[in-house]
Amino acid sequence: MAAGKTAKSILISCGARLAPVDIEELRELTEYDEMELDKIGERKTIMFMIMSDTDGTFNFILAIMQSQMFNLLCDSLHDIALHNLAESKIEFRTMSDVLIDMMFPDGIREDDPMMFMLPPEEENPSMYVLSNGDKLNEAAAILDGRTMEDISEKLGGDFIILPSIHECIVLPVNKDFDQHYFENMVQDVNTSQVAPQERLSDHVYMYDSVEKELILADKMPERLQLRAEAQKDMKEAEKTDRHGKTEQGEKKPERSRVSMKAKLAEKKAEAAKNEASREVIPAKRRETALE
Repeated sequence: MAAGKTAKSILISCGARLAPVDIEELRELTEYDEMELDKIGERKTIMFMIMSDTDGTFNFILAIMQSQMFNLLCDSLHDIALHNLAESKIEFRTMSDVLIDMMFPDGIREDDPMMFMLPPEEENPSMYVLSNGDKLNEAAAILDGRTMEDISEKLGGDFIILPSIHECIVLPVNKDFDQHYFENMVQDVNTSQVAPQERLSDHVYMYDSVEKELILADKMPERLQLRAEAQKDMKEAEKTDRHGKTEQGEKKPERSRVSMKAKLAEKKAEAAKNEASREVIPAKRRETALE
């Protein structure tokens, strides 16, 4: 009864909210696309949205149009970023190499007095820089799926991204990763050293190497937990599967269970076969034998 009442209530609510759409004038207004919202960014456009200040019945039409405009804008910017990215050279280098290029733009000389400032070589670098050849608007490189997969393969799995408009810092994930520490660091750098128009985000991002997706770092623990549970289930399934196999890895032959009725039938058939195969004694010889 409760479920039926809930469904009826939902239908009544939907009918009341969608009632304005049943008005003939509104259907005519939305039947054809005459606004060309997708061309607003390509040419100079002035658009006025006028709504009633006494009746908000049709305000949802303006809200839908504004939502469409923002969605089209996001799609357009994404396409432009991918187009520009395809024409640029993506670079992925260690932080040490980047610092060396900044300190010695003309190359390193053996007699350079700044030689002692060279950062030590690292066998397993802990920090990388993702950029392009122009060193400008480099954050667009995180939109390239192939680049993200290559980095994941190089670093051996998931990795962290500290975002900036002109460069992105990439860190391999380790057990000591502290999301709040890195978020505070990004926010401090943005506040003290980055101009407001060049701040990309105050958040830390992570690349999920399994789902091949860039997400906020605070969503990663949940995904890691689900991944661990899936691996646990897989191990238990493998353990159960191994339990039904011999040491050679072959399945144990299962004994066929035969009913008593079938066994009796087999015995009768075997007896009849033996009886038919016996040697038949000729009648004359049989009489002689009886004498």
